[in-house]
Amino acid sequence: MIIVHGKATVQAVFNVTDANKKSVSIAGLRVNDGTLFKLKSKAGDNGDSPLPCFYRVIRNGEVIVSEEDKLKAISLRKVKDDADSVRRGDECGLGLDGFNDIKEDDVVECYSVGQSRGKL
Repeated sequence: MIIVHGKATVQAVFNVTDANKKSVSIAGLRVNDGTLFKLKSKAGDNGDSPLPCFYRVIRNGEVIVSEEDKLKAISLRKVKDDADSVRRGDECGLGLDGFNDIKEDDVVECYSVGQSRGKL
């Protein structure tokens, strides 16, 4: 079961060089709905057992990076500070591990994969 936590629109793309001198694309986002997370705490776990959060990218209504690819955030920042989460209405920078084909107006969704218990 996929649980979507938040959606954001790419407003700008910044190309930076990481510590290994590799070019990395950072998406400048505005969160439109919900919350973006690096890791999400499971309900009732007191934050001890984080639920991994993944990202998918939607361009012109078509998913170009899907659930199967399981993109993770390598950075999530508000202004110059690292952030664990960013809420609706806020702006942030997001770097995705191994994905640099981000473009303005793309939609980025933060989601988790959960398990549901079947009825007996």
